[in-house]
Amino acid sequence: MDKYERILFIDELISSGCRPNQKEIIDAIRAKCGGIDRTTVWRDLKDLETKFHAPLDIQEYYDADGRKKCGYIYTEPKFRVPAMFSSADKIKSAQL
Repeated sequence: MDKYERILFIDELISSGCRPNQKEIIDAIRAKCGGIDRTTVWRDLKDLETKFHAPLDIQEYYDADGRKKCGYIYTEPKFRVPAMFSSADKIKSAQL
């Protein structure tokens, strides 16, 4: 999975409403395609925010067991990586 595919994947995770934290994002990427490190995911999240203007925030909440957790959300719930960038090839061609 290259950088742009990861950004699309992270966008899907966040927009699903499951409020993933960084560890959960890393685990999901590893489950899909293998190894990745925390720094890479951190950079991808920063790129999502700066290059795609994603309205990212971290929200605290309580899980079903009453444990306090926090995870990424879009402050504009309808935000998605723009449709013109809906595939990794299109993102690469835009050279972002």
